[in-house]
Amino acid sequence: MDSATSLARSTPRWEVVHVHTQEGAAGDSSGGGASGDPVVGLLEAVSTTRLLRFKDDIVVRLRRAPAAGAGGGTVLRVDVRSASRVGKGDLGTNAARIKVFLRQLKEELVKRGLHVLS
Repeated sequence: MDSATSLARSTPRWEVVHVHTQEGAAGDSSGGGASGDPVVGLLEAVSTTRLLRFKDDIVVRLRRAPAAGAGGGTVLRVDVRSASRVGKGDLGTNAARIKVFLRQLKEELVKRGLHVLS
């Protein structure tokens, strides 16, 4: 969760409004949470568009999931949602925002020595 939070805080025009980390969660390394709850962390942010100053809501959720394959174990799953507050379309802005965030998060996790599945 630390990597996702620091990345969100350093992203231009993003304001992190809420971060919730599960008690006993081990940050980015193990993906563990407390009492069997699969949610490890939740981050909420608001992005303000450059031109018209529209607000877009962003939610990043990290949770444990069973690892595929014979090895078993668990992996950390990252879910990201970005939605415009006004209008019917965003011309691909929210999808692009998610792709950039996930790419940068993957780069940060690899720098920290963590194995990342694509």
